Amino acid sequence: MACGLPALWVRPSGTDELNMVASTRTVLAVLATALLVLPADAQSKRKRDRDDMRDTIVLKSGKEVRGRVKQRHDEKELLVMQGGKRVRIRQKRVQSIDTVRDKLRQYFDQRVGHDPALAETHWELSKWCEKAQLWHLARVEAHAVLVRDPDHGPAHEFLGHKRKKRGYLWPLGSRFVSKDKFDEYTGDIGHALELRSEHFVIESDAGIERTVNALLDLERMYLWWLDEHGEALQLDEVLEPMRLRIYDEDGKFPQWSNAGHPYFVPNPYNEYSYLFYSRNEPRPTRLFEVATQHLLYRTLARNNDPGGEQQRFVDWFELGIAQYVDSKFFGDPGNVEPIQPAPGRQHAQLALQGKRYSLKNMLHLTLRDHFYGAGTLQRRTNRTRSDVHWAAVHMFVAFLLDEDANPNLGPKVFEYLRVALGEGKGDSSRVFDRAIGKPIEKFEKPWKRWLIKQAATPGRPR
Repeated sequence: MACGLPALWVRPSGTDELNMVASTRTVLAVLATALLVLPADAQSKRKRDRDDMRDTIVLKSGKEVRGRVKQRHDEKELLVMQGGKRVRIRQKRVQSIDTVRDKLRQYFDQRVGHDPALAETHWELSKWCEKAQLWHLARVEAHAVLVRDPDHGPAHEFLGHKRKKRGYLWPLGSRFVSKDKFDEYTGDIGHALELRSEHFVIESDAGIERTVNALLDLERMYLWWLDEHGEALQLDEVLEPMRLRIYDEDGKFPQWSNAGHPYFVPNPYNEYSYLFYSRNEPRPTRLFEVATQHLLYRTLARNNDPGGEQQRFVDWFELGIAQYVDSKFFGDPGNVEPIQPAPGRQHAQLALQGKRYSLKNMLHLTLRDHFYGAGTLQRRTNRTRSDVHWAAVHMFVAFLLDEDANPNLGPKVFEYLRVALGEGKGDSSRVFDRAIGKPIEKFEKPWKRWLIKQAATPGRPR
């Protein structure tokens, strides 16, 4: 995918083993039960995950507290998880904090100036991650090494592969098989490849390379989301990985509707993101958009129940901000970086077709009926009404966050998100008016003028 980024990495201004996911069908479930007997080293790694104490809090008294920091942005206290135990520490007692996210930031700094096409680059990063206790990311990077150099002995040994005369064997449950058989087996979504990074688990039949790249991109987005909005939104850290199932072909994809969009199912209705690769595309369709929805419910809504798998607390804004975030990320797979988004000309043109409802009515559009319902194909535009809804909510969020169009409004917009989703206040126009400081109707005419301008401006290629 063309991206315009240089060859070197630059920075613009539930398991740690490679396992198979059992099919829901009875026969494959029985087979998977036999296969998923973990070797001793895998069991020890699972115990390490269960007893995760990688974050360090140094108190002003000199005492160190270990665990995982779940909430660091509360003004009064720090929330630390020690296994199942919740420990609260007064902020005024804290001298310094060193967390997995801090190490993740250092990891992306380590990548700058190195060639991502080289196996040795990824091997050095894998070793650095292991030393920094980014254990899952170390394994992801080791797989990235083998994508570039299939005979890299140290990477094979680090991943627990067995050396034979004809090459290395890969673990498949309790067995070891050739790479060809491993790829053949995991190429079926019924027992897909499963690979974990620090905050995500991907199950996919799309192969190691694309799965590794997607995980690296997702970790970059996670770091940006928490660094950029953590304090304002008082976001929680993700301590249990978010799970995504990504299909190699859209034909295998379990659709919600005829529209065929990827989607996120919130807790307690399975809590998975479901995506697919469109034909000849190296990155999953709408990856950052769907992952943003997942992040919203983990870090802000804190897994509160929206009332159904196709229901949301504030449908229009959740889908609008998700598309806005997706528009921020550019770069080759595995090498993405956030930059200032350029609102899409095509989306602006589509949004201008939404003349049947006002902005006040937009607040009450529902995910099931207005976004995932396919709708009637418009003969003149070859688009459905749901296409117009998607474009309208994206463009309205982009308009609200455009500093030129609305100076200093950004903090109020995110305060609205915090109240509407984080506090569960929902899509009431009164909630919007109070958070933003003026009625939504006041934005109607300036938004339409802004749309006309954007519709005439060429967008930036992805």
